[in-house]
Amino acid sequence: MSLEQLLFIALFILVPIVRTLAERRNKQRAEEAQKRFESLESLETPDPPSFERPAWSVPAPPPLRPPAPAPAPALSAPTPPAPSARPPTPDAARRPPPDLARNLRSARARTRAAVPRDRAELRRAFLLVEILGPPRALEPRR
Repeated sequence: MSLEQLLFIALFILVPIVRTLAERRNKQRAEEAQKRFESLESLETPDPPSFERPAWSVPAPPPLRPPAPAPAPALSAPTPPAPSARPPTPDAARRPPPDLARNLRSARARTRAAVPRDRAELRRAFLLVEILGPPRALEPRR
């Protein structure tokens, strides 16, 4: 067979056959899609029925009633104080007041510890800021 014969067969015989097969396949797919769409339309769910408790379920609790008004306390006799839920702590167990000078020293020590002292620590701090971003304390509040 020559090249001209192969081209003739390919262009005038094979190409139309392949086109017709592709068109048939597309028609079948369109028909199947239409059938599916129609079946979905027929299967539309109706509105849900109103909720009714099944016979085996726990009975519904009674409706809540507003609380009755509290009776006014008698003014003639003083009432004793009601005991609290937590017993009072003894004086020995109470914590002493914080020492303000100690807190200030520890705050200064924390601040001094956070400041880099030499070039190597300063380089590490800048590298961390570049990688992680600035600390939250240095970001503006929103």
